[in-house]
Amino acid sequence: PELIKDEEVFDVMNSVTKILEEMGFEMPGFHGHVLFCMPKGTKWEGNIKWVGGAAQNSWWALCSDSACSSLSLTMHSFGQNLNLPQSGKGKSNLSDKTGYMGKSKRSSNSPKMCYNAVN
Repeated sequence: PELIKDEEVFDVMNSVTKILEEMGFEMPGFHGHVLFCMPKGTKWEGNIKWVGGAAQNSWWALCSDSACSSLSLTMHSFGQNLNLPQSGKGKSNLSDKTGYMGKSKRSSNSPKMCYNAVN
């Protein structure tokens, strides 16, 4: 982890992907989706206080440090890969607390939710 502290997450992701491809793994390959768990100290666009992110309709997601063990955050990221929109009303597009595409919680085995329709 000290080797990649202060590195941008996309640089780390690209380096890891390249190494895996050199080892014979095809990305994303048969698994379809990959969650990159980044160590504490990596940066997202210069910010070290990031939690996670994923590309819409893609194969990759990124979570920082302990956020990788958050069930709702990893499910939210996977939902973004499946092109599901974020869910919420009013000031925040993440204000929905009933489904995975709303606000995430930091817990490894809860909350048990589902992918609700956007509300």
